[in-house]
Formats: sequence, structure tokens, C-alpha cells
Amino acid sequence: MKNFLLNQNYGLTIELFSKYHLLLILITFLICALIINNKELFVRMSSKKKKLIRIILAILLIINFVIRRGSFLYFDVYNWRYHLDINFCNFTSIMFIIYGLTGNNKIYNICFYMAFIGPLMAIVFPSVNLAPLNYSFYSFVILHHVVFIFNIMFMYIEKKEYKRSDDIKAIIFLGIYHLIIYIFNIFCGTNYNETLSFVNNSIQNNRLIIALAPYYLVRLISHIIVEIALFIFANFILKKLIKKSKI
Repeated sequence: MKNFLLNQNYGLTIELFSKYHLLLILITFLICALIINNKELFVRMSSKKKKLIRIILAILLIINFVIRRGSFLYFDVYNWRYHLDINFCNFTSIMFIIYGLTGNNKIYNICFYMAFIGPLMAIVFPSVNLAPLNYSFYSFVILHHVVFIFNIMFMYIEKKEYKRSDDIKAIIFLGIYHLIIYIFNIFCGTNYNETLSFVNNSIQNNRLIIALAPYYLVRLISHIIVEIALFIFANFILKKLIKKSKI
């Protein structure tokens, strides 16, 4: 049980662009295509069923957090330098939990873009090798593939519309979030959102990180450029799907 809960690559590993990785991507996008092809089911869904779907996702994400973080605490391997749930995809899941439990449309307007920026990026370019014999694999699938699939579903459930004001609010929210995380990384010597991947997380001397500021800024700028590109892509997809589905 300890190996199952804590290990990441025991047994068959799913590596970047391996046939298993590509199969996962294909399954995810086929499910999304199925949802889009049957969008009327979600657009016309009753309020009770809509609430049920939101609650199901929220409960699934909560259970995943409890198992993942609970196992780290139980086996005494929890380390705040690695395991705080402030990394983008984990934070995206927290936002979806809040949306799932409250049904707040304003929160979903932000969650929609977060699912494209974080989980979609991780689906196509995962930064770790995982194995189905370890819970890390299932946690990864829930935090990324499942969240992205539900996001497409919620787009129709909430009858999402393209609004410039939503863009601005989402950009401001995400900008503040990243600024806080980047400052946290600098002062605590952590590596959340992989902004300091070339510096080992165990480094205690913050002066070293400050000395590497030029490289850090290059990493930061490239990170921002990628997220802006994904943000624009999310808008493009949103406009196309709305135009075709007339929601």
C-alpha cells in the first residue's frame, strides 16, 4: 500500500509521447468530442442534474486531495517545499471544488481559462513519468484529464458566453496569483509552477536564488508568454464552439 500511494514510476511507466501517453490524449479528446457532439444534453439539462455533476467533480477532487496528501502525512513524507497545493494545476482543482460546491458562475469564468492553461498543458506535455501501478498516475489523471473533460461539459452547462470583461477579470486574477507564487518561490527557495526548475528545491540559501535572478526572469517571462498563448487559444476555442453550438 505504501508503494502504491507514494511511488510514481513503479512498473509500466507512461513517458512523454509514448504510445500509452498518446492513447491517454486520444481518449481524453474523444470524450471531449463526444460531449461537444451531444452538447444539447448539457445545454438543456435540469438545474438538479447540473448541480449533481458539479458536486460529483467536487467530491472526486476532494477525495483525491485527501488520499494524496493524507498518505504523505500518514507515512511522514509531507514537505511544504513540494506538497503545498499552490501549484497551478492543484490550485485549478481547488477553484473547481469551490465552483462545484457553490455553483458560482463568476468563479467558473476564471476556472474555464485555468483548465486550458494548466491541465491541458500537462495533458500534452506531462513533466513526470507515471505508472498505473501507483496512485500518482490516477491523481494526475484526475487533476488534469478529468478536470479538462468536465470543463468542456461545464462550458455548455453554464451556457458560457464570450465576454471581454471575463477576459480582463481572469487575467487580473491569474496575474495576482502568479505574482504571489513567484514572490513565494524567491523568498522560500521553492519551485512551484516550475519557475526555478534548474535550482534544487532543497536549496536553503536564498542568496543563491537572488544571484540567479537574470535566469529566473528569463524563465518567468517565457512562462508568461506560454500562458498568454494558451489564454488566446482558450478564447479561440470558446468562440468557435459558441458559434457552432449557438449557446
